[in-house]
Amino acid sequence: MSGHMKSPTPLSRGKKKILEVLANFGEVNISKIIKHTSLNHKLVNTYLKEMESLGLVRERRFGRVRMFRLSDSDVLKRMLRNVVELEGSSWVSQP
Repeated sequence: MSGHMKSPTPLSRGKKKILEVLANFGEVNISKIIKHTSLNHKLVNTYLKEMESLGLVRERRFGRVRMFRLSDSDVLKRMLRNVVELEGSSWVSQP
């Protein structure tokens, strides 16, 4: 294992809620994420930046509008499978 690789950390409940919204709705703006997670704007923004830096979430900009979606990364797919296995979640189906 290389020295720059971090060990996986558990996802917070808030981050799981955001991933669930993205899994259910595809590409959405931050307002829709806030509406469906009941988290505040600052927290959602912070979580999205963290998850984007980890390669879990992708952002696209259309002028001032920011749209977010799940990344197609293998890291994300493995993480979501682990969440499903560990917590019995049924909100994400992987082929």
